[in-house]
Amino acid sequence: MTALLQALCAVLEYEICDNNDVKMQIITTLQITSRGKRMYADLCERQIQLRELVCLSSFSYFLAYVNYIDKAWQKDTFYTVVCSVIL
Repeated sequence: MTALLQALCAVLEYEICDNNDVKMQIITTLQITSRGKRMYADLCERQIQLRELVCLSSFSYFLAYVNYIDKAWQKDTFYTVVCSVIL
């Protein structure tokens, strides 16, 4: 049973299936047992942490880029351009 639950979690984690109906069936199946619920909750937590890490990495990369560009351009001009793009 555990191997089956692990396989279902792997299908979700590695996005093997792109059909939303099938994904919902897998989630429903996982939530039938307490172990499956725990495994799905762990999977969700890992995905949240991964998304946060990607966001932080992207932001760090952006800050490094800002520092690089800041040296090349005048500070006021650069921030005006960045603010106009973001807004």
